[in-house]
Amino acid sequence: MRMNVNTVVLPLPSDELLDAVERSLRVSFPEVYRIFIKENNGVVPITNVFSFKQQEYLIEKFLCVLDDSESDHN
Repeated sequence: MRMNVNTVVLPLPSDELLDAVERSLRVSFPEVYRIFIKENNGVVPITNVFSFKQQEYLIEKFLCVLDDSESDHN
């Protein structure tokens, strides 16, 4: 999947921030996804349609993790 690197939201999240998000959501992200988010926070994919089990799916953007949830980021 190709990504528009100009859409990455800074600052990139720390491990501590991701830990806090996991606790608040009561989930545990796979390590590979944590690495992806720490490098591609909120990125918008250029190639955004994929097929899985004869269904097509669209990804508008990936999770954006911010320390200040009141910040206005698009």
